[in-house]
This record gives sequence, C-alpha cells and structure tokens, in this order.
Amino acid sequence: MSLAIGWVPFVFVLGAAGGVTAIVFGVIALGRIRREQAVGRSFAIAGITLAVAALGVSVLGFFLTRSVLREFDQYFDIGPHTAKIDKCVTTDGLVSLDGSITNDDAVTHSYTIIVSYNANGEVLDTDKATVRSVAPGATATFHTTTFVTVDQVECVVDSVNGPTPFAADS
Repeated sequence: MSLAIGWVPFVFVLGAAGGVTAIVFGVIALGRIRREQAVGRSFAIAGITLAVAALGVSVLGFFLTRSVLREFDQYFDIGPHTAKIDKCVTTDGLVSLDGSITNDDAVTHSYTIIVSYNANGEVLDTDKATVRSVAPGATATFHTTTFVTVDQVECVVDSVNGPTPFAADS
C-alpha cells in the first residue's frame, strides 16, 4: 500500500510512514527468524525491499507536492498590480476590449485577467486573457473580443489571478 500511495502529492507522508513501519517490522521478523522463533525469511526480505522502494517513491511524492504548492502559490499570490480597461468598443455586435496590467511588484509575474461584458446590469459574456512574464514596474497589454446582441456594453475586469496551475488553460 505504501508503495502505491507514496508518489501522490500530500499523501506521500502516509506512504513514507508505512515504509518506515514495514522496515521496522521486517527487521524484527528477521531477528526472530534468526533465533528460530518464526519462519518466512523470504517474506521478511521482500517486505523490507518493498518498504525501501516505498520510501524512494515517497521522495518522488515529496517533490511532486512541492511542485503542486509552487503552482498554486503562483496562481493565488500575484503580488500588487493595476489592471484597467483602456478601450471597450462595440461595432456591429462585436465588442473589442483593450486593457493593460501593470506589475507593481519587485518580481516578474504572469497574469490571467477575467473580464465580463455587461449590459443593463446583466452579464452577457465573460472572457479571459493571459499575459506572461511582466517585469517589475512594466505594463503589458491584453485584448479580448466577443459578440453581443446589444448596442451598449460595459467592459469590466472581474478578477486577476496568476497563470492557471500546470498550464491547464494552454
């Protein structure tokens, strides 16, 4: 069981604990077998071997957990920024939105900007734009479009996040 779950992010701890426990019980079993109080030397050795493999797989689980945490940290911790709509124009039902985002942080960030197109207090459509590697103090532009059936549309930046974890939106 420890070998099977050791690679899973966050659950690797259980795999590692099971591996350590299996090694301890395997060594105890080998000691009893040596004193001729028990049988099953090959089972004890197989158990210890699988436990060592489970510990190795748990190391992989540790690194996968670090990777997952880093991805979600980049998504949620986007640092200080300023996002704004520079232009929102409707022409023959096509809404064209131009916006910009300024990285007010001291490190480079990538952003996913969620925008909505509203009319008469109602959300007509939403869209997202991705801007990659905006340097500290730099401003990057983004552009989205959608089709609507009304003449007047208000464009709004709903939220700004980091890049989708593991580039799921690419």
